[in-house]
Amino acid sequence: MARKSEFFKKVYFVENPETLSSKQMDSLLMCSTKNWNYYFCDLGKKLKKKVIFRELSNVELVEFSSKKEMLTFLQKTADKSLIDFSLEHDKPCILKFV
Repeated sequence: MARKSEFFKKVYFVENPETLSSKQMDSLLMCSTKNWNYYFCDLGKKLKKKVIFRELSNVELVEFSSKKEMLTFLQKTADKSLIDFSLEHDKPCILKFV
């Protein structure tokens, strides 16, 4: 079962995370396992460097206690709603549209 779920009105997929400041990196939601895509909940009001990003709306981050729980949930999730997943760090998670 999901351990934690959090809704975000906006999430930012950043193609070049190396251009972000350490403060911006603090808003990292997840880094995907498959393609190493970086997703952030906030990039700040002014972007000083050339940041290439795409804005995603109405997104939910769902964290799980184990990889098995995440994969079971993933099988039940519609392909259209899935954005990405991560098995990195301590908490397997899925990012999906609500």
